[in-house]
Amino acid sequence: MKTRILLLAVLSTFILNSCGNADQLTVQLAETEARLAESEQAREAAESRIADLEKQLEAPLVHLVLFDLKDELSDDEREAFRKTLEDLAVIEQIKSLRIGPFEDLGDKRALAKYEMIMEMSFDNEADYKTYQNDPRHIAGRKKTGQYVAGPPATYDFLLEK
Repeated sequence: MKTRILLLAVLSTFILNSCGNADQLTVQLAETEARLAESEQAREAAESRIADLEKQLEAPLVHLVLFDLKDELSDDEREAFRKTLEDLAVIEQIKSLRIGPFEDLGDKRALAKYEMIMEMSFDNEADYKTYQNDPRHIAGRKKTGQYVAGPPATYDFLLEK
């Protein structure tokens, strides 16, 4: 009997304390739910990035294009050039597309005359050829022609597994 009374007293104290802290518990619950939502968004973003990287690894044909841009281009023109290249990413055969400016690291062998490089990957040669004949690619080539000092250099290779 004493044990039951003691147990009831402990439970009553716990319940009363819990009710007294209801507002605090509600705030803590809301904060925890917000942190959980942020973590879920970060997890989804990470999974998406992993899927993109896996796609790149699966595409064995890599196509590099090096661009020698005209010296007199304004910043706006350089940005328009880059945007035109980025817009090619909508072509279905392209599995990945990356663009970057030349970075001078002091290597005398570097191809410094090319200010911009584009790297894209394809599943196979047939996809590459389809891309080459895609009207969006042809339009992009015409549009970028006004920004380049000469024909771009290309390099294609197959990734070894």
